[in-house]
Amino acid sequence: MIKQLVLLGLLILFLLSPGQPVMAADGQGKITGNLVNGTAAGSGVAGQELTLKIFSGDNQTGSITGVSDNNGAFEFDELDTDPALRYQVVLTYQQAEYFSPFLVFASEPLISTQVDVYDATTDPSVVSIAASHMVIYPESGLLFVREVIAFDNISDRTFIGTEPVTPGGKRETLRFSLPGGAVHFQAESGLVDSALLLTPSGVSDTMALLPGGKDVTYSYFVVSDTDTYDFEHQLNYPASGFNLLVQGQGASVTTSDLTRQTTVDMNGNAFQYFSGQGLETGKVISFSIAVQPGTAGGGEQAVLWLVVVLLVAAGGVAGYLVLRKRLSRAKASGHGETAEARLRELAQLDDDFEDGKISEEDYHRLRSEKKRQIAELLQRQRE
Repeated sequence: MIKQLVLLGLLILFLLSPGQPVMAADGQGKITGNLVNGTAAGSGVAGQELTLKIFSGDNQTGSITGVSDNNGAFEFDELDTDPALRYQVVLTYQQAEYFSPFLVFASEPLISTQVDVYDATTDPSVVSIAASHMVIYPESGLLFVREVIAFDNISDRTFIGTEPVTPGGKRETLRFSLPGGAVHFQAESGLVDSALLLTPSGVSDTMALLPGGKDVTYSYFVVSDTDTYDFEHQLNYPASGFNLLVQGQGASVTTSDLTRQTTVDMNGNAFQYFSGQGLETGKVISFSIAVQPGTAGGGEQAVLWLVVVLLVAAGGVAGYLVLRKRLSRAKASGHGETAEARLRELAQLDDDFEDGKISEEDYHRLRSEKKRQIAELLQRQRE
């Protein structure tokens, strides 16, 4: 009996010894924090309604509401300290949403955080582009275009847009113009699907733009009945610089608005490079791309096709965001399933050629046929 008591005592000492954190029991956790207005001489942050969202994995499992005090301080207590749970403080301040980072209880039952907010502005002149890049991967009958834009809110206020663009009152904060023939717009980074809106000329973002920088990446296909593509790319914001990169030498690029630079190499692929600086709002950059028949993308293009296939496999063609009405018509007529099949076949064809399973002659013949079929399907969705 004495031996058992000694062993029990040693076990307790081990569990309570330094380096072995003791987790607080459920309901003993506390999150405290402060709201801080980052706008010079900004409005007060007293009496702001806050929500503490509770997540298990990626699923929200609950929420708790609270109010900041006269100094902007807030507190949520009696929280479960299970490290598998994540917490996030959320509030709406002057029509813009703000979030704390995700908070997880580790060795201590107390977490302190800070949520920065800003006064709002509806002045669009605070938005500019630090750099804009358009990368084009040409193939006969089909272009894959990726745009990477570095936006800058030069003020210390959050831009919430000017006029409402939805019945619910959401405002356009950023606008992305798309060329004629564009289909299958896909938000890749810096954008949230639920905040995007299809417009006659492109896509609008309705998320508030906080002070500082915001990098955005999106992509789309451009289809044409010919192998010549005429672009009229309008800048919706003043841009310090615009860069156009076209993969390979199988396409002839003509433009009087951009200056040709030295060809650049990225991951073993050559890109024709054109640039312009100091561009004003409303500037239209015109250029034409004439693709030689039989032109096929290089290694990067194969990766892009693989990305397309993976997206289709994960969420079906409906996983793509924009052109919802056109896409719905395509799915209703069965074109979505056919497009998925052709994309899979094209990716498999590229793999077979790289593995030496088919001849170069058969590869180019079959690849041209698959691309033609895909272009026809995308064209139907566009009509």
